[in-house]
Amino acid sequence: MNPIDTQQPTPSSRRSFISRSAGAAAAIALPAPFVHAQPAKLKVGVMLPASVAADIVFFALHMAGKTPVMMNWTTGPSSLAHGVKVTGTQRIITSKKLVDRLGIEVPGTPYEYLETIRGGIGKAEQISTLLGTILNSGAILRGLPKQDPDEPAVFLFTSGSESAPKTVPLSHTNLITNITDSLEVLEVTAADSLLGFLPPFHSFGLTGNVLLPGK
Repeated sequence: MNPIDTQQPTPSSRRSFISRSAGAAAAIALPAPFVHAQPAKLKVGVMLPASVAADIVFFALHMAGKTPVMMNWTTGPSSLAHGVKVTGTQRIITSKKLVDRLGIEVPGTPYEYLETIRGGIGKAEQISTLLGTILNSGAILRGLPKQDPDEPAVFLFTSGSESAPKTVPLSHTNLITNITDSLEVLEVTAADSLLGFLPPFHSFGLTGNVLLPGK
């Protein structure tokens, strides 16, 4: 057994637990305004910088049975439009502040702004969802959509430096294998910290920033 498992809870571990619970609650509440109303297996674009919001959106989409398509806004509008077309993405979750700063539009693909979604989640729903996450996590897990390990879990894109960006679908098995191998090589412990700044549309950003810490 790992000796970390036998340690008494510390203030740091308690803060980590609360932070994880709050993140899980946000991921549960986020889909309600629009994602659950969409067809199953829908591909939803995610255009966000490296942030807690990007992590929550990624997991919220999976909890709603949707497939995230990580949009690389640095490639420009034409490449974004190409990515939307080849993946069949029908909408993109982003931040109004980001869009206002970048000035990027993807014709024919509506934006769902996090600021608007967040405004539709009341304080009572936030508190009840957080309590449900802590006190009744088993029921939440049982209610999650069943995932096929070999189905795409996310869509990434190449940089498009030589031609139009190529679609890179990664299955659930691909992601879990990447995380497991990374942990074996890095030999991380609960006492380690990770500084992550790569955007979630980057393969290392997704693996190192979003997925590996949750393992």
